[in-house]
Amino acid sequence: MNALELIDTKADNIYDYKLCFYKDDKQEGYRPKAEWLKQRFSEGPKYKVLYSASEGAVATIEYIPGEYTWRAVNASGYMMIHYIFNEYKKYRE
Repeated sequence: MNALELIDTKADNIYDYKLCFYKDDKQEGYRPKAEWLKQRFSEGPKYKVLYSASEGAVATIEYIPGEYTWRAVNASGYMMIHYIFNEYKKYRE
């Protein structure tokens, strides 16, 4: 198995890694999502990418403090997971 690295994305590197597993940055929704995240980083969202040098991004998770969630829940004091995805079965172990 390839070595994996957990990447913390930030406003300055959000375009360096696959975002929400869009195929490429030309797909509709990619740029608006990236720009939206960049504007929200001050509120504490985390967007982490599990990265393989040979395969690129293989998994992602996006989470945020509950008081800033944009879901219709009262989650103050908790972390809210907005998105979690693992593209490859072999990395689920």
